[in-house]
Amino acid sequence: MICLGHGGEFLASGLVATSSQTPRMSGKDLRARIRTAATLLLLQVPIFCLPAVIGTARAEWTEDAQLCYALPSTNEAAIAACDRALASGSLTLEEEATTYLNRGFHHHERGNYREAVADFDFVLRFNIDDAEAYNGRGLAYQELGELRRALADFDRVIALKPTKGFGYYNRGNVYREMGDYRRAIADYDRALALDPDDGETYNNRGLAYRGLREYRRALADFDRAVALKPDDPLPYNNRGVTYVDLGEPRRAIADYDQAIALQPDFMKAYRNRGIAYRELGEYRRALGDFNFAIKLDPDDEAAYFNRGLVRKQLGDLAGARADFRKALEIDPDYTEARDSLTALERAGR
Repeated sequence: MICLGHGGEFLASGLVATSSQTPRMSGKDLRARIRTAATLLLLQVPIFCLPAVIGTARAEWTEDAQLCYALPSTNEAAIAACDRALASGSLTLEEEATTYLNRGFHHHERGNYREAVADFDFVLRFNIDDAEAYNGRGLAYQELGELRRALADFDRVIALKPTKGFGYYNRGNVYREMGDYRRAIADYDRALALDPDDGETYNNRGLAYRGLREYRRALADFDRAVALKPDDPLPYNNRGVTYVDLGEPRRAIADYDQAIALQPDFMKAYRNRGIAYRELGEYRRALGDFNFAIKLDPDDEAAYFNRGLVRKQLGDLAGARADFRKALEIDPDYTEARDSLTALERAGR
């Protein structure tokens, strides 16, 4: 199984979700039809998981079809091998559909989402009940921001695989991305009923609870995610954000420390720790964290904005103005940065 970060995208608040935002590309419980390959501010959403790339053991398959199956998506030769296999004219219709499925997964992992959709479309023309293709296409639609289409595909996955958790998990991630937190939680509940030890689902359900401002429930889910995945930095980061929500910045800093120890280049954890230090009035430490966050990601507008707030507190008004302007350069709609810059300019500072 391959797990992808959505981006894991990081939310502006600093939370981190697990795959399908995290995405889980398809479901982590899917297996190859023919055989199974051996083969992450506030919070961010966890990672999405894809099944291992589909393949076959038939010796008659062309070498290119076998490479299409066996090569990791990080290898640029993988898609080229799929292309050659499909152009060879030597595959049966079922083998051709399997090769399109494999190429669709490769395209998804390489960010070629339109191409992935086209490949999964072909598979579904061959077999309208292929849960893996619906799941893969749903994840691609989600990456493209076509959330209604993603929902429809995950609905189909659930209808075809009602006893597997990945369809509920992925649909829950879409509902959460749409801000429909109650429906997201209902889907995460179903996923956890089928797989009660899935730390990623606890992490994402915690994000949904936080979206509802049910911070104690969010905290309980992040606690469970940490217990299940103690080497994953995301639940520590998300729990830290929730501690800040609850007015406990010292506990938040301990969690950010652990997230950074596990992932030393975790930019959002540095930024979030800087916010916690700022809450405590420890401006020099906050400044150090924001400086390092910007070094890791020079295009993170929130890090500039928060550094501007700290520079203002330290009396560096020119630096504060420069940071607010930089934040607005990156995101012209950053209201807080615009308001802070305007306040400084009106005060003649």
